[in-house]
Amino acid sequence: MTQIPPDSIKWIQDICKRFTEATEWPLFFKEDQVNRKNIGTHPECCWFRELNNGNTRLGYFYMDLPETSQSDRFFLTVKELAEIIVQLITEAVSNRQQIQNQTNDVNTFAKMGMTIVNERDLFKALQQLLKAAVQLTGYLSASFFLLSPQRNQFNLRGSFRVKGYPESYDSRTKDDGAPDFQALEKGSFEIQKSENETLAELWLPENVQTGFCCPVLTSDGPLGTLWVYDRRKKKPTERDKHILMSVAVQIANLLERIVLLQESTEQHRIQHDLRIASETQTHGRISEDSVDTGMDIAALCTSRYEVGGDLFELFPIDENRTVITIGDASGDSVPAAMVMSSVRGALRAIATDPHQDVSRTDLVMQKINSALYSITPAHQFMSMLFAVYDKSEETFTYTNAGHPTPIHCHNDQISTLKSHGMLLGVMSDGVYERSILSMENDDVLIMFSDGISEAMNRKKKLFRSEGIIGAVKNIEPGTTAESILNTILSQVKEHTQGSGGDDDKTLLVVRTLGVKVKTGLLQ
Repeated sequence: MTQIPPDSIKWIQDICKRFTEATEWPLFFKEDQVNRKNIGTHPECCWFRELNNGNTRLGYFYMDLPETSQSDRFFLTVKELAEIIVQLITEAVSNRQQIQNQTNDVNTFAKMGMTIVNERDLFKALQQLLKAAVQLTGYLSASFFLLSPQRNQFNLRGSFRVKGYPESYDSRTKDDGAPDFQALEKGSFEIQKSENETLAELWLPENVQTGFCCPVLTSDGPLGTLWVYDRRKKKPTERDKHILMSVAVQIANLLERIVLLQESTEQHRIQHDLRIASETQTHGRISEDSVDTGMDIAALCTSRYEVGGDLFELFPIDENRTVITIGDASGDSVPAAMVMSSVRGALRAIATDPHQDVSRTDLVMQKINSALYSITPAHQFMSMLFAVYDKSEETFTYTNAGHPTPIHCHNDQISTLKSHGMLLGVMSDGVYERSILSMENDDVLIMFSDGISEAMNRKKKLFRSEGIIGAVKNIEPGTTAESILNTILSQVKEHTQGSGGDDDKTLLVVRTLGVKVKTGLLQ
């Protein structure tokens, strides 16, 4: 089948005719379908050249001897002229082919856009996009891998391949060193079996020589990766990369559109309610109008989702005493937030009751435990530390119900406080104890949830209390609570660098003062 348009063939043959008329040396052009063995073998042929567009042989030029031998002495000159003409024709054909390719690309991208606009079947639309990636680049297979919500695994969600071509692996995980994660970081990733056979065996289908990966991204972050494969040793051109990046953008647009189409009024209502709930959660807030507490305080309380289960409360009871509470409900998001809210309501009601002696932190904890047990199922519980700081007595009275033990820094000594009983909500008749800690000026108390102590690095190692102690063991006397908190947070961030995990986090630093210092909360 002719690969040169008929009008181009006519144009080339016309140039050959004009060359012959001007030089008296017969120049001819034959299409590729002509048997090459019949060209350049007859006695009159004195020169022969191929015509190609850079990728494919399109035909042949050949020149015969002139009718009279008088022109033989001009052979070298005529030959050089023929070489120049063939070179110009080759460039013209290649440029035309490039323009045609670009036109085809534009048409295909337009069709892809129409596919996304009109196609509500996600799988069918995805197949069309993967098919376009194969057709436009010349690769033999294309696959899309969707990133899991935990962002630690890619799962195969669609593929297009020529008949008989092997399927790709179903999943790729971060723990296995999947190259998809490198593609997200670097913008693309290429595997050549001839260059790295071990890597190719892990991540390329059977008998495949080449793989190229590019990320599928949205403004909110990565969605997955687009892979193309080939049995040949094929290096992607800049055009190939541009096309695949364009297809990746179309896939991202498709997925975003499908999500929007599938969102219901109920989903919108839930999202709205979660936003309202996150705005009304008061844990982690300190009133700017609170009385002098005798403490320098810095706190951070964040949730992994819109709402969370970490509890942080600090409010004055009278001019000398301040309630300090930190807790962590089981689970995540809405279920944990419901447990936390229940405990928070009970805490406020009991601690502000004029008939309740809040200094009996053990009795306060028993009442809160009884209230939580009566309204929650067995699998919902909470850890909590309830304390009262009395600045006139310089005492910290507390009861700890299964919460990570606070750290006390006194001069050069660092110690952990006691725990006094089981988690809240596990047993109806839980009994708790209390402890009274004498405080001196510039003593520091560090309270935290397991989002801090159980922060995990890539090697699955926890930060633990030892990590907090290591962060503060060399602090200078008089260091502010905010500086201490920032030091701990920076160590947690360094520890978890690249781990991808996250949880509700609460961290509270209290430093006792001899003079009034305004409290503050880190947002």
